[in-house]
Amino acid sequence: MKIDFSKFHESEYQYDDSIYGVITLNDGGVQKDIDVEICPDDDEKIADSSKDELQFFVDNYEKFREVYLEALLCYYEGHRATLGIAGEETVDGYPYITTVEQLLKTVDFNGLKVHSEKKDGHHAIGVFFDTTWDPEHGAGVLMAGFAVLDTGNQDHAALPYALHRK
Repeated sequence: MKIDFSKFHESEYQYDDSIYGVITLNDGGVQKDIDVEICPDDDEKIADSSKDELQFFVDNYEKFREVYLEALLCYYEGHRATLGIAGEETVDGYPYITTVEQLLKTVDFNGLKVHSEKKDGHHAIGVFFDTTWDPEHGAGVLMAGFAVLDTGNQDHAALPYALHRK
């Protein structure tokens, strides 16, 4: 699918200089509209490299999906352990999940952010999820190409701090 960037628009909010649009992806056999935020270049336009990065994501979505779901599963398992939830018990809405198929019943992919910052020649892309287990903060994965840079709540996808870690 070729992305139509002419349908993207500047934010309506005074202090938000991002550019927004919607793309449609086949997400596990379901056509889904995904909100996209792109950080503009110095001229307040979408840089060609950002367009290319988003098109690369769309063209290779199945591979990206496989990578970010595995990273999200790892994050979830570690998060449960941090909360002190052991074994097969469900506590405070955090079900026992050991497979991507189980995880998919608790997360909803709903957004992307193409950051201006790059790592290894790729713009960082934040992938956002609503979750049943943390409806307030959701979950996020920050990627550069097929490399996962960070996982956590949605802030981890929205803010590219992981690009600056050594």
